[in-house]
Amino acid sequence: MSSTATLLAMLKQRDIRLSLVEDQLQYDAPDGAMSESLIEEVRKRKSELIEHLSGNIDQAPFSQSPLVCRASGATVPLSSDQRRLWFLDLLERGNSYAYNMPPVVLKLTGVLDTKALENAFSEMVRRHEVLRTSFDSDDTGPFQVVHPHYQVRIPIEDTVGKDYETKVHDEASYPFSLASGEPLFRVRLFRVDVEEYVFCLTIH
Repeated sequence: MSSTATLLAMLKQRDIRLSLVEDQLQYDAPDGAMSESLIEEVRKRKSELIEHLSGNIDQAPFSQSPLVCRASGATVPLSSDQRRLWFLDLLERGNSYAYNMPPVVLKLTGVLDTKALENAFSEMVRRHEVLRTSFDSDDTGPFQVVHPHYQVRIPIEDTVGKDYETKVHDEASYPFSLASGEPLFRVRLFRVDVEEYVFCLTIH
């Protein structure tokens, strides 16, 4: 593709709209319009596109799609926010933790029933499909994959006498893979004393 202008013209022809929010590229497009080849072109010209959009103050907001009940077994397209995350993940090639939410870190003191904690998270995963949803794509574009319910296991790492804060920081800085099928949240426990734990929940 010869120029950024040509790329923008092609995006417009396909009714794909780019915008800039907090210095991050976002896009809104009909299902199947954003192909892998177009994503690669956008990746190559990312800095030029950001520069172009930075000078364009007339950026209309995304339209909101109505909520529709999903038929059992139906392919589910990504929402606008999910498309944005999928698009950014492809641009960064899955190597960025910038979209991880700040972790929930709690200090727990006393006898901890880890089985009850695992069962509580497992029940949340059973009730809420979004907690077991990943992304995939084919010739028609990206879509959601809802995985079966599973039992959550919470690993416990013994950090008695060690620097657990570094462990928490490393956990929060580890990127998620949107297409791997792995959960988009992680729960960890760090034992810092005989009956004292640090609970860490990281969410994409």
